[in-house]
Amino acid sequence: MAGRGRTSSWSDVRLYVPYGQRVQIKKQQLFDDLDRHKANRVFPAALPRLASSAVMLFRPTMMKDHGVQAALKGAALTYSMWKGYLEQDYSRRVIAWLKDHDIPLRTLHTSGHASVGDLKRFAAAVAPRALVPIHSAQTARFGDFFDRVVHRDDGEWWDA
Repeated sequence: MAGRGRTSSWSDVRLYVPYGQRVQIKKQQLFDDLDRHKANRVFPAALPRLASSAVMLFRPTMMKDHGVQAALKGAALTYSMWKGYLEQDYSRRVIAWLKDHDIPLRTLHTSGHASVGDLKRFAAAVAPRALVPIHSAQTARFGDFFDRVVHRDDGEWWDA
């Protein structure tokens, strides 16, 4: 696997590994891949302490994780995909779980399709050291519109 042996170097990002992923890591003996994140790892017991000042990526499989429910006390879930998905049975189970735990659901649709003007404003606001285009049919053209563009292959690891 690319990236083995490298240490994550995030300053304000923490990694919570959900139970299902921990099981897979154990089954597949991927301990080295997880070990490189040990300085940034957050365990379930620490989630409630971080909850009031953090944003957490939440996946429905995490509803069963020990520690997640306590961490989400007072939280809100912002759903950023197409609202129609919320009508599916799978989503209904998540919505019921949110209601049972007094977690409000907010929707904020993001399609991923931004205009060049919007992308320019976003890049100017973020002012990145490097801009790496992803999920685009026109990544080769980013240099025509943005400064500090760096092209990377899918799955390629690099040091920030």
